[in-house]
Amino acid sequence: MEKVIIEPGVTLKFPEVEKMSGTILTLSEVSYRYNEESRIIFSNVDLSATMQSRICIVGENGAGKTTLLKIIMESMDPWKGTRVAHRNLKFGYFTQHFVDQIDHRICPVEVMQKEFPGKKVEEYRRMLGQFG
Repeated sequence: MEKVIIEPGVTLKFPEVEKMSGTILTLSEVSYRYNEESRIIFSNVDLSATMQSRICIVGENGAGKTTLLKIIMESMDPWKGTRVAHRNLKFGYFTQHFVDQIDHRICPVEVMQKEFPGKKVEEYRRMLGQFG
């Protein structure tokens, strides 16, 4: 019999954040298409979120889930409709295809310095060390 290997669990720790009240994110009649000649990926999406909201986005491959998330995070603009977010709202996102997002020519500490400037090298190393 082969020995059972149990991988260690990972505990994520997030810093305390300012509590925001009311609606923190609103999408109103949002539609998206890549260009005027392409098909509409999704249309008339309405979404409203508060600090207590828990939202799950599900759908078939190619349905526009990632595109919708990019609009929510403001890394893409909707073709039609509006996105309004609380001025202090910040997003963290780890993509399914993370390899495409990471510059492999620099070390992890440099990635952290680039993405989250203002800390000492030791602080970045401590944070990365928590992930093994």
